Amino acid sequence: MDLFDGGFGATGALCRLEKTNAGTTNPADPTRNILAGEQRTDGF
Repeated sequence: MDLFDGGFGATGALCRLEKTNAGTTNPADPTRNILAGEQRTDGF
């Protein structure tokens, strides 16, 4: 979008990232990781 005869411009974006099988600490052995977590990131 251009405003004021090209003297000002603006853009925008929305995003959502979802990840399954994210690495998380193993509750039975905290020194190891397992693939069981979920993560979601929302951005603007």
